[in-house]
Amino acid sequence: MELLIKNMKAAWRQKQYRDGLAERKAYSFTLDVRVKQQLDRLARNQGKTISETLEGLIKKAQLKAEKAEAKERIKNPGRDW
Repeated sequence: MELLIKNMKAAWRQKQYRDGLAERKAYSFTLDVRVKQQLDRLARNQGKTISETLEGLIKKAQLKAEKAEAKERIKNPGRDW
């Protein structure tokens, strides 16, 4: 009976935790072992989690792409983007 109650409490805590992640989604994918080591090192050096590090890298790359696109629009104002 104690095990059942313990499992129910754990399930409830997990549900509450997941409900708090409404804006987040879990993903599963493979990475090259060396890339994973690099990601771990980056995260550790920045004092962040792997998820936070990946988010930062993606946002930085997106910002860089947007800046390059804006620069190209300035160079070629007549093009239809």
